[in-house]
Amino acid sequence: MQIESHLKKKQRVLDNFLMPFVQSRSFPLWLSQLISMLGGSVTTVILPMVVYSLTGSTTMMGIVMAAYMLPYVIMLPFSGWIVDRYDRVKIS
Repeated sequence: MQIESHLKKKQRVLDNFLMPFVQSRSFPLWLSQLISMLGGSVTTVILPMVVYSLTGSTTMMGIVMAAYMLPYVIMLPFSGWIVDRYDRVKIS
């Protein structure tokens, strides 16, 4: 009996803690961005490890990472120009 009341009390505390997140309209967007960012970070770390373990070549690892980063390097100046030139409210 005492264990059940203790579990119910913990459940209420957890429900009270999670309530603002459940009621928030922007929380799913924030959570999806967090998961996406973590996935991108893991890819940046794991990709060179996988290439090196498969090929054993640091040169091939560098080429693959350069190809992986090339779209970012090419698009960065254009995206900066767009953000500086146009209204941020209209872009998003």
